[in-house]
Amino acid sequence: MILDKLEQLKKRFLDGRDDATFQIKLWEDEINESFLLDDLSKHDGVRLVREKIKDILEVFDDSLRDSETSEKERGRIFAERNVYQWFDELFLRASISLESKEKQIDNELKL
Repeated sequence: MILDKLEQLKKRFLDGRDDATFQIKLWEDEINESFLLDDLSKHDGVRLVREKIKDILEVFDDSLRDSETSEKERGRIFAERNVYQWFDELFLRASISLESKEKQIDNELKL
């Protein structure tokens, strides 16, 4: 598990150097945030919200493809679309971040 690997890394490299301490603390914070978001993504309420967001994004995309949509309306759609996408991608980035951090920790442990 990634937290066990992080503990091994702490034991091996925490020698009081500020840069090592800072980096490991940063990874630990990012891993904990990713675990929290991963747990949240499994909650029924969050899944429903994400499904609704996908529907909203499809409507936005349809409106953007429509030649009758004004430039002012397009600007509003892009702004709203960015907010919805940010929320939805937050959960996707969490799982990618966990995989990435685990690879970085594995590489550090090989040294």
